[in-house]
Amino acid sequence: LLLGSVGAPRGALLSCDAGGRLHAAAVKGAAAASLRDGDLGAALRGGTRCDVTALAQVQELLAVRDKRLPSGLRSLFAGAGLTLALPLVVRGRLVGLLALGPRLNGAPLTPHERSALETLGRYAGILLHQQELMQNLRAAVEENVRLCDTLANTYFDTVQAFSAAIDAKDVYTRGHSVRVARYSAALALRLGL
Repeated sequence: LLLGSVGAPRGALLSCDAGGRLHAAAVKGAAAASLRDGDLGAALRGGTRCDVTALAQVQELLAVRDKRLPSGLRSLFAGAGLTLALPLVVRGRLVGLLALGPRLNGAPLTPHERSALETLGRYAGILLHQQELMQNLRAAVEENVRLCDTLANTYFDTVQAFSAAIDAKDVYTRGHSVRVARYSAALALRLGL
């Protein structure tokens, strides 16, 4: 949608993690091969680190040769045939970059097209940010489930230890706790609990 809105046949949407490493989220056109196989692809697979603090201050479409882009990104983008870059900033943090190749007709973007692309880029940035938040939430939920399982196992082991200690005190009551547990489980099953 973003590329088609300005007639650019190639481009890339890169996400930036909290550590400042760029990762290819989506690619199209000749840039796709460069992102997979070329210098940019190798750099992204290695988790290219970008100057997050500097790019988080920029919220406008930049030419790839613009000095506000880190020099490593400038050369990598140029090598992939990408000519424009838009930092995607959410709440003062760089969440990604949108990089575009030249338009099919070769014409520069009009001010209206630049504005529209920057607006669409803000929405893309919000989507990248939401995706990151969802991944963090999933990880937190998985950790909570793991902790609950550990807590349940610890509780069960503690009850078993108490039961064994009580049963060990007296030969007459040995096994009593296990029998009570079996009867309780059978009653609960019979009652449909």
